[in-house]
Amino acid sequence: MKKAKAEAQQYYAQLDEVKFDQVYHEMLKYVLDQAWCVPFPAGYNYVFWWPWLKNYHGEMSAGYDNQWNFAKYVWIDQDVKQQMTGRK
Repeated sequence: MKKAKAEAQQYYAQLDEVKFDQVYHEMLKYVLDQAWCVPFPAGYNYVFWWPWLKNYHGEMSAGYDNQWNFAKYVWIDQDVKQQMTGRK
């Protein structure tokens, strides 16, 4: 496997697409046989949040497949919220 990877990298660096594709195709047979799962591609995702929500940067999870657990790491800046909305 290491030899095939090094060979593929060499052909990639040399811009030899034909040889790279041949080596990569053979290597992929082994790699896919070792894979536990092949995930489906995901569509585009858009996330919006208020400016007073702090320590949030658009993530949907914190860790591998732990969806929505980011909420324990964010907080509301009450001063910014009051300044922008007039409400606490």
